[in-house]
Amino acid sequence: MGISFKFVRMIESLYESTKSAVWNGHELSTYFDTTSGVKQGCLLSPLLFVLYINDLHEYLEGGIDIQERNIRILMYADDIVIMAEEIQILQSMIHKLEEYCNMLNMEVNTSKSKIMVFRNGGRLSTQEKWYYKGQELDIVAEYAYLGAIFTPKLTFKSHVINRISQAKNAVNSTWKHFLKQDKISLQMKWKIYLAVCRSIEAYAAQVWGFAHFEEVDKFQRFFLKRILKLPENTPNYVIDLETNVDDGHKYTLQLHLQYIYRSLFEYNIDRLPNFLSKIVLEKKIFWAKSVNDLLSQYGEANLEVNTSNSMW
Repeated sequence: MGISFKFVRMIESLYESTKSAVWNGHELSTYFDTTSGVKQGCLLSPLLFVLYINDLHEYLEGGIDIQERNIRILMYADDIVIMAEEIQILQSMIHKLEEYCNMLNMEVNTSKSKIMVFRNGGRLSTQEKWYYKGQELDIVAEYAYLGAIFTPKLTFKSHVINRISQAKNAVNSTWKHFLKQDKISLQMKWKIYLAVCRSIEAYAAQVWGFAHFEEVDKFQRFFLKRILKLPENTPNYVIDLETNVDDGHKYTLQLHLQYIYRSLFEYNIDRLPNFLSKIVLEKKIFWAKSVNDLLSQYGEANLEVNTSNSMW
């Protein structure tokens, strides 16, 4: 890898005879030897772990084929997603993961390891069961990956509802000391909403922001009614006309399109987001269909793979 022996020895020296202790909030435990893992909080630790499992993709085999590319796993730090199109292939990949972890003295947390079967509907067959070291893995209808909640139909309503619930908690936590205070201007309260509440609600909008969820607009109106001290039954059109605030979907759609723009025009062509964005545009599916349907409503030209960046 082009790393000198001297540098390798320096790293080894960092991990020779390391000891740890536990602070329980009152006192420090006695020190004990640490024989596995990387140092928590060390800037070098993520890189060391990535180098350690760098060949996992090649070892697993299987995966899914999208045009000319084979995609087996998605990796982020110690989170790994294994993908396959057939029951037997996925089980074979799980067996290969067992072998790999045994060779490298690593363990898989099976309590956090779940199976999700992506499909448009229907029941699971009796053959759709998968095992890791003899233990059956749970098949779930929802799974949070890097903070985004996925479902078998790839709809993000559960994620949006979850984020809005957390954003409402943020409203409640700032209400007494900030938002309820009359001495704080409405403009400042709105800035607090944008900085704190909307940022929580719009988490991962780069993935789901193309879809229009009425819950997003309802949450924004809920906040406006509250700071304006209006009754809950105030008509929506009154709020929209009096405040002249853009609806919530406009913001999430903007975040989504900004990400797609970067994936198409700023990411290297060998990056997976660039590759997949082009395929989605070619086939006019998923977010491309939603965005083009919206453009058609306003008489605008549809987005294509060869659409220039100036048209975005």
